[in-house]
Amino acid sequence: MPAAHTDELAVVKQLAKKGDTKAQFVLGSMYRDGRGVAQNEIRSSPKEVY
Repeated sequence: MPAAHTDELAVVKQLAKKGDTKAQFVLGSMYRDGRGVAQNEIRSSPKEVY
């Protein structure tokens, strides 16, 4: 895995945990595409909250 993806993943995860919606979208896309992480359709799906 390229180092750029590893660096991107660390930053995006940190922002996503803080509630940044854009970062959450990017993180889901990374899991969907397997970019910097193992591809995971479940983690890439949005969570519905009621």
